[in-house]
Amino acid sequence: MNKAVDDLDKAVDNVREAIKNGDNTPDVGPVTDAAGELTKVCTP
Repeated sequence: MNKAVDDLDKAVDNVREAIKNGDNTPDVGPVTDAAGELTKVCTP
């Protein structure tokens, strides 16, 4: 679960930095990573 939270944190940082720099295509890859971690943790 901690890994998923870390990945989401990274995604938020990426989006904030992209917006600050005028980038319309922020890196949201960490969101996918977080979803994968949650799937691992929540799957019996």
